[in-house]
Amino acid sequence: MVYKGFVILLCSSFIMGCSTHKNTFVHRGFHNLTNRFNGYYYSCENINEGIYKIEKNHKSLYDQLLPVFIFPNKDDAKTTFPEFDKAIKKSSICIQRHTIKNENGQEIPEAGKWIDNNWINIGIAHFYKHELFSAIENFDYVIRTYTQSQDRYWAMYWICRVYHELGSTVSSEPYLNQLKSSRHLPKALKHCLPALIAEFYIKRNQPEEAAKCLQNHLQNQKRGASTKSKIELARLAFICGQLFEQMGNLKAATRQFEWALKLKPNFELEFYATIRLCRMPAASDIILAKTRKKLLKMISENKNTEYADVIYYTLGLLEERSQNDVEAVSWFKKSVRVSQQNTNQKGLSYMKLGAYYYKKRDYMVSGFYYDSTVQFLSKTHPEYIAASLVKKTLKQLIFHTQRIETTDSLQKLAQLPEPERTAQITQILQKQQKAIEEQRNAAVERNKTLNTGFSNTNGGNTPFTANAGTFYFYNPNTVAIGIAEFSKKWGNRPLEPQWRRSNKTIQLKDELDTPVEIQDNTEKPFDIEAAVMAALKQLPLTDSLMQAGKLNIIKSYYELGLIYKEELKDYNTAKITLETLNKRFSSHIYLPQSL
Repeated sequence: MVYKGFVILLCSSFIMGCSTHKNTFVHRGFHNLTNRFNGYYYSCENINEGIYKIEKNHKSLYDQLLPVFIFPNKDDAKTTFPEFDKAIKKSSICIQRHTIKNENGQEIPEAGKWIDNNWINIGIAHFYKHELFSAIENFDYVIRTYTQSQDRYWAMYWICRVYHELGSTVSSEPYLNQLKSSRHLPKALKHCLPALIAEFYIKRNQPEEAAKCLQNHLQNQKRGASTKSKIELARLAFICGQLFEQMGNLKAATRQFEWALKLKPNFELEFYATIRLCRMPAASDIILAKTRKKLLKMISENKNTEYADVIYYTLGLLEERSQNDVEAVSWFKKSVRVSQQNTNQKGLSYMKLGAYYYKKRDYMVSGFYYDSTVQFLSKTHPEYIAASLVKKTLKQLIFHTQRIETTDSLQKLAQLPEPERTAQITQILQKQQKAIEEQRNAAVERNKTLNTGFSNTNGGNTPFTANAGTFYFYNPNTVAIGIAEFSKKWGNRPLEPQWRRSNKTIQLKDELDTPVEIQDNTEKPFDIEAAVMAALKQLPLTDSLMQAGKLNIIKSYYELGLIYKEELKDYNTAKITLETLNKRFSSHIYLPQSL
């Protein structure tokens, strides 16, 4: 018992004697050992857990240039706050308890072996939490304070990562140059440096330099790398292929995608590398036929069910390149139809359909597809801004087109004798009701998207001239758009009475468990007479309303002419539109400009 007490007393004296204000071999050994295998170890574990969660939840967009490093958006970063907060806390405690100081209370940087590592861990945690300026402060402190430590190079690496996320390559360049020129880099950092340099060039929009850097890095890798390293290398090879593809060097891109496949990456990257190879221009019809056969086989495989929309889209690209537009459109529509979770792919397929009808000068249908493109396409996609501009232009065109047709139709009805007017409105409303019901049922049965409304259009070979004889309610394009707008607003609803009401009365079971009595206050069937009366009230039956409608038609004709001329560069249609305006209305305020 005396011996045990002596040992305990001796150990206690030793621990209490290891003050942070003494810089001896024993003190340094105690603090370095405790720091390394206690707080710093668990801080690293927390950071690794947070990074693992980020990588696991990350959804790569393979139709865009992949980022060299996976970095979460602000919403995804919030899910990892617990891990990174723990890392900050543990590293902070280590710094507080194990930093060796001199008599003046100032840190002795050379005394503590793992203090700089803890500062770096705190910076990494702030980085992944999107607290970028706090991260910069930590890394900068390490670089300035621990001038004799190799770990300062890691601080330079991470501060470059932060500046790249901030879009400031000017700030990262001096640190990157130091890393490139240094002969004392840690071995692990030498392996990470090429990816950092590639990211630097990508941020600077220098794909040639980025691709060259990655290509050299991949060629210098030894065989027999670990599985994790192979996955990382496969991703870099895929990015390198994307860069070469952007530059038009398809031969080099093909080699990189093939190299990515040889590294046996995860299934998703393997699939998209295969798709990229299939999209490469075929050297002959025989190779093209083999590619088609390969893609059709991929569709039949259960493992590719989730990616059917991508495969259909790729088949459409092959047909488009072969100038088989009808077949291409068919594949693009199939891609839209089967697309469920990959909204970005749905947006790309819609954009191809919009471009097809735009080229055919069927601007009404094209505008509808471009509207859907903007709805589904990621805002970070390179084509998003261009698609948004086209959508905005076509939206104005559709507005003025429909205003002319609607006003013409209402004025025609207003000029009919009352019995004939009522009969025509009744017929129109019945057709509309039937069309809406059929569309709703078809949407439920086939789970089709908005493009089903255009399956029976004529292709749009004739430019719209807003002919006075065109009756708005009989135009299949405008009816289809109306049905589509209904589906967008209300969804694919089953055909049932009172579908618009949410407060259907249900009497729940009482405490005695009596049978449930459901009372559905169903409204009456479609009241055609009430609908006709409501429509009659909207007709321009007075001279002032007729004149207001006429002015709207004139303005819309003129605006259409400007859109065709200035925005769409369709000078022939612009000329026809303005000639139609002047032919219908010999005197109007836009006459001088429209001649």
